[in-house]
Amino acid sequence: MSGKPSDCIVQLQVGERHFTTSRSTLIEESTYFESLLSGRWNTAREDGSYFVDADPDLFVHILRYLRRRVLPDVRFFGISALETYLAERNYIDRVKVCRWVADTGDGSLHTRDDSSLSVEYHTHWVNLGEVYVCPRRLAAHRGHSEKCGRRCDSAKADGMYTYEEEHGVRVFAVYTRVTIAE
Repeated sequence: MSGKPSDCIVQLQVGERHFTTSRSTLIEESTYFESLLSGRWNTAREDGSYFVDADPDLFVHILRYLRRRVLPDVRFFGISALETYLAERNYIDRVKVCRWVADTGDGSLHTRDDSSLSVEYHTHWVNLGEVYVCPRRLAAHRGHSEKCGRRCDSAKADGMYTYEEEHGVRVFAVYTRVTIAE
């Protein structure tokens, strides 16, 4: 051990967010942080902080647990049944996470009014195939040779239709639903 007092302040960078807490909060129940902060390895960054490659949105809940052992709001609002439920960890068997991916097809973003459902959108460049190109380069005719008339036909270089590869963005939605069984 490096002789650090157990209540010294520790700066963490978890993912892209920064957290400040005490060393004793981190090491009391976490073997990971006990090892990270043991002084056996030189893992501190130049500014004295420690980098943890984890999801900062989830780490908020981990740190909240390490500080109070149960969600502090439960105790603050006097919800003793929920405090007991969380302390006994009965929720682990009741939580179900379901995740699926859907291609939005037209690239539009769909919203749903469902608090148990979260949606993340991811884009991907794709080859949409070859599309007709109007000899006069009229955008309204792109992909629709039937819209071209005599003036377009007379502008054809060799009397042949022209096609180009077209690329576009596909949008995929990753849905996650977390439910808790009764």
